[in-house]
Amino acid sequence: MSRWSVAESGVARFWFVRWLSAYGVFSLALAACSDASGVEPVQRVSSPLTVAENWALAPTEGDPFGQYVDGRIPCSPFDLRREASWLEVSTVSCNYASLLHQFSEDVPAGSVIRGQVAWATLASLAPAVGTLAFATADGVLWSHDVDIPGQADIVDVQFVLSQAALAGSGLYFHVRNHGYNTWQLGPLTLER
Repeated sequence: MSRWSVAESGVARFWFVRWLSAYGVFSLALAACSDASGVEPVQRVSSPLTVAENWALAPTEGDPFGQYVDGRIPCSPFDLRREASWLEVSTVSCNYASLLHQFSEDVPAGSVIRGQVAWATLASLAPAVGTLAFATADGVLWSHDVDIPGQADIVDVQFVLSQAALAGSGLYFHVRNHGYNTWQLGPLTLER
């Protein structure tokens, strides 16, 4: 065997051993991450839940945020408008809105609802707090307080339905505000 071929075989052996070591570590890591029970994880299915035109002002009766209406000026249909697939609530002439979306089909407990809420620069003569929230008849599922005045922003919304929602039951979106502001609700998705 020539001197060159000995060197080549040493290099090849070196890389082969390194490859085997890496392959072994990778295989062990992969085995450690697999589910030993052999049960496949549940695959969630995501589908659109709402767009702007699915929302309407909620009647006072049954509004889970009704306790906050005293001393406030409720928004009218004129304070709502569609911006592409988003819903905009303008609080120039009001400071309270509860909107209702009725589920078109039964939704099981544990389902996840996701979306986004945004707002333009928030103005007010005196410092205040705005509140954005989602609820069902079973209670508040997500809430976010926003300092006013404040910069424009967008937040991700994600919450789990703790109870099953029957077809025809409601999902509420709530805005409590102080000042002349606009709030936008993006389309929501349902993951079950």
